[in-house]
Amino acid sequence: MLPSITCWLIAGVLIFLPGTEAQLLWGLQQPIGIDFSPELITAAYAHTFSNITILAQLRPRDNEPYLRHMVQLRQEFGRDRKLAELYDTKFRHLVRKAWENLRGPLLSRAAAHLTLLENPAVQSSWVFFQDFWGHVTRSQFLYEVRSTARYLLGWTYSLFTFEEDSAEILTLDNLRDDFVGILIRLREQALQNHNIDIQDAFFAVPEYFNATLHVTVLDASDQVGIRSIQNPITRSQASVVDASIEKRSLPEMWCLILDLCAFYLDLRAVYTGHRSGIKDGHLPMDPWRADTIDMRLTDRLVQHSEALQFQLSIEAKKEDLWPRVKRARYLIRNEIDNEDTPPAGDDVYHHDEYPLDLEGWGYQEFSKAEAMLSWGDVQAAEDGYVTSLGDNIRTYLVSLRRFNDNEPENTVPLKIDKVVLLTAGTDGPLLRRAVQHAIGNDVEIVGGTRREFSLAAEGAARIALVRRERQEFYERKMKAHDEL
Repeated sequence: MLPSITCWLIAGVLIFLPGTEAQLLWGLQQPIGIDFSPELITAAYAHTFSNITILAQLRPRDNEPYLRHMVQLRQEFGRDRKLAELYDTKFRHLVRKAWENLRGPLLSRAAAHLTLLENPAVQSSWVFFQDFWGHVTRSQFLYEVRSTARYLLGWTYSLFTFEEDSAEILTLDNLRDDFVGILIRLREQALQNHNIDIQDAFFAVPEYFNATLHVTVLDASDQVGIRSIQNPITRSQASVVDASIEKRSLPEMWCLILDLCAFYLDLRAVYTGHRSGIKDGHLPMDPWRADTIDMRLTDRLVQHSEALQFQLSIEAKKEDLWPRVKRARYLIRNEIDNEDTPPAGDDVYHHDEYPLDLEGWGYQEFSKAEAMLSWGDVQAAEDGYVTSLGDNIRTYLVSLRRFNDNEPENTVPLKIDKVVLLTAGTDGPLLRRAVQHAIGNDVEIVGGTRREFSLAAEGAARIALVRRERQEFYERKMKAHDEL
């Protein structure tokens, strides 16, 4: 039986607030939350629960160490040797145990993406993992079988390729330097844009950060003069604390959270009440990470382009096409200024086709390559992604209900009251469609648009605000005591 998110997030973080009296010696803490998203780091200031100011935001460049290390951390999250070097865990034994329980070609790859299994929720729901991965849809199964060989060669993600012989050795010092650099830039931007010097913060970090990395984040913040007494929480946990809830408690509900990045997808269902059973079901779903859309789209392009096939035959790299296809897939919609969720299907304002920017790719001086991305191909790739992801979200919810209610034959998915979509990219509308495909159109969905990039930072800032209000309460109490 697992503790609910309310028990430790609200009671432990928002109400109890250990060390409050000690914090008074430092002065009132600033109600600032910082989200260490791999793709967009954000700092938010909570004036009230519903009035949030974005102090600063940084989008790491493709060649920046921070982003490269975030990708590599996610890879090492599921790689035995390097993971053991970095964290000194018993991961080798856990992966062997996973391998014995999971079956099939796809599942061998899925095992490589499983979490560190440090989370009691994961350990207690191992049968849930077996159940879910046993029902992965056939289309995704076939695609993953084809890409397994590429994965084993180290061609895992679209933005970066880490070969075994050339992969950078990660150290905690490297990561601390990354965090220090990011925090310095955030602090400078907040001071310049809002005249606020960040001195205190509550941190939200990715799901795949373990306790060691939590400490590394805190060490980096101390190094730049930013105080944070409370340990970081995950981005999904922070996103649950939105402006619609009471400050001291969350309503009793099942909340489904999807955290989508170019190189990973995390799925988490949390129950915020006190009922017995599973309270927190987390599942990494990297086979449905955002860049798989562009990988499939690239495969379609190459299949119908002799020019691209020729370039690849003379050792041009297909993975170097992925970011170019991604950009063309974005530009073909012709809706750059649309900040809201764009319409779906035929209502989308789009070009019929869009040229790929192949400048610098392949051997252009030998044979100039040209390629056009068609709207039909974009629709086919995105519709396939939505259907596959939606089918497996439903399987996830069915499996979660089976385990939670101890009804192994139940085929009804868990009833979800609210969905939160975390993404700093442009594929939030696809997440929304996948969720609606899985559970219908009646559920409340927040996030997924470009203007809602800061949900985790805002949630962390609200937690910091409640901590500040708690400090003020203790300060008034101590002052009244002194007057007596």
